[in-house]
Amino acid sequence: MTASRALVVTAAAAALVAALALSADASGGGWVRLGGHNDTSRTTTLDRHGAGPALRLSTRSTSPPFAVTSRQRVARLDADTVDGMHATQLRTQGYVYRIGGDDDAGPWVIKSFPGLPRGYYVATYRVVASFDSPPPHDLSCWFTTATQPKAGLGWGHQMETPMTIEGSAYVDGTAPFTFRINAAENYSIRADASNDRLDSRITFVRVAAIRNADTRYEP
Repeated sequence: MTASRALVVTAAAAALVAALALSADASGGGWVRLGGHNDTSRTTTLDRHGAGPALRLSTRSTSPPFAVTSRQRVARLDADTVDGMHATQLRTQGYVYRIGGDDDAGPWVIKSFPGLPRGYYVATYRVVASFDSPPPHDLSCWFTTATQPKAGLGWGHQMETPMTIEGSAYVDGTAPFTFRINAAENYSIRADASNDRLDSRITFVRVAAIRNADTRYEP
């Protein structure tokens, strides 16, 4: 490139920059300083007339794309998920699993919970068992999770049949887990939807993760 041509290109570029600066100044605005502080008393608007988003923010995977200082709600700013969960999964919900019937016979019964979203739960159970042999009878029940070997352990010893055991537990359901029922003799788990006293079931209510708290009493 000749010196004269380079001079013409440089002059044209300078004229373009000056024109943009004058346009920004004439509209009451100014340049947006990247990596620096920008101060204005009016709203800054970015219009895109083509297809695609008007603004894209790229950053490290460990850094948030932007930050705000106001606590006010932003209309129409929607998030599809929160911590990987849809809004319907964040509502307080109860899940009831009826157990029992011909397939639930021991001495061992192990139940899983298909369809239960992963999370933390307060779980309550009622197990009604009929035994094949004469009394006395012993029966135990508990949840086994990835972090809890025997959560909500319940145990019964009685002379009557059927035997009912009820219990509850805080269950770490962030991974698949089971409910186990064990006795030293054969038994069957009762299922009778028409009679609440003879119906076996397990109920889960989703809760937030529980943190250990200082339980000392201060008068």
